Amino acid sequence: MLLGEKSQTLSVILTPGYAPYEQYHQKSRQGPWTDVYALGATLFYRLTGARPPDALSRVMDDALSAPRKLDKRVPENISDAVLWSMSQTPGDRP
Repeated sequence: MLLGEKSQTLSVILTPGYAPYEQYHQKSRQGPWTDVYALGATLFYRLTGARPPDALSRVMDDALSAPRKLDKRVPENISDAVLWSMSQTPGDRP
């Protein structure tokens, strides 16, 4: 049996501020590290009340502030963990 070529069109749906850089590119590899970024961004918002800057804008000027800098009540280790999870390079994330 001969099958014709199949094509699929996939749409990317993302939320700026919560999607890592690799989600903006079709050929990027995604995995658990992608979800780690999104979780970190969600925690960032929950801890600070501020939406995190979008990953594309962070490439040229990384304006991501430590959650502790925005709210002194955030424990330092939690603030550090959020920043770690939102590293621009996937291999640098936990």
